[in-house]
Amino acid sequence: MDHRSPNHWKAEEFLDVPTSISGKLLDRYLVLEKIGEGMSWVYRAHDVLLNCLVVLKRVPAWALGDPNRVARLLQEARCLRALNHRNIVQILDVGAVDGIAFIVLEFVPGKTLNQVITSRTLTLREAFQYAMQIAAALAQVHAAGIIHRDLKPSNVLVGGDGLIKVLDFGLAKPMVPLRNNSAQEYHGILSSPETLAGEVLGSIGYMSPEQAVGLPADYRSDIFSFGVMLYEMLASRRAFRAETDIEAMKQIQMGRPMELPQTIPPAISQLVWRCLEKQPELRFPSAKELLAAMSILAETNDVVSVTRPKRSPRVIALGALGLLGAALGAYGCHRRLPPRK
Repeated sequence: MDHRSPNHWKAEEFLDVPTSISGKLLDRYLVLEKIGEGMSWVYRAHDVLLNCLVVLKRVPAWALGDPNRVARLLQEARCLRALNHRNIVQILDVGAVDGIAFIVLEFVPGKTLNQVITSRTLTLREAFQYAMQIAAALAQVHAAGIIHRDLKPSNVLVGGDGLIKVLDFGLAKPMVPLRNNSAQEYHGILSSPETLAGEVLGSIGYMSPEQAVGLPADYRSDIFSFGVMLYEMLASRRAFRAETDIEAMKQIQMGRPMELPQTIPPAISQLVWRCLEKQPELRFPSAKELLAAMSILAETNDVVSVTRPKRSPRVIALGALGLLGAALGAYGCHRRLPPRK
């Protein structure tokens, strides 16, 4: 195994490597099968030392000559290293063998949120509790100074016990030097992938309006993507549908989703609409504020309540009035989305 610092890896070292690695032993990891591909190729693998399943991600074979791809893989590793939360997938290792750069992640059995949504209708309680776990993970991400930039149902895993894991930090961007990373490492040659001016990063249908036109994104961009996912969980349909990518971009920038089902409590609808505001300054400023508002709703609404220690009705009522007013009152409970045409 290559034990050099990843900052010393050279792009030319990855030009002549196998395109298929299934069945190959990379250090202590036996690669079993490919389970996904996109910005990275993803494999199920077996850690022969610890006798457990893991997930292995590598740069796609067609992008091996692109140092930016290697940089993104390493930045994903650094972002995950700076995070420690039960709702975020854990990084276990990073290395290179025979010119194959890879990172190793924990293996979590379950289905993607996309698979769950398309297979059945979620109850309001399920949708809200999944969303609260996603918001909790996102609050940790934002607190670490990172924006995810690619939140979507296929990047969220639902375990058999309902535990949520946010995945795929391949497009994640540190807004500040990462904790647990030295300044030298953070400013290393491959630690910050280059983002071209006007470059559109994200997934069509889930990116924010500012992402869709290549403008710089901040924490509020993740809030919009969260809102799109929450809408989809509550309505059992995509928030923005279009026949082409161009039409989808237009919908994200100027369109508005259909009304949510009447069974959705108004306070939850208002929370969704605030996340989906076209102007970033009208959304929740970060996931911390979003999670606070959702926690209040969970305290005061039996339909979406979570198991918590019992508190006196008076304390709950006073806390709800004050905190919910702060979270949503400033919003005015009026949607500022453009009128339906």
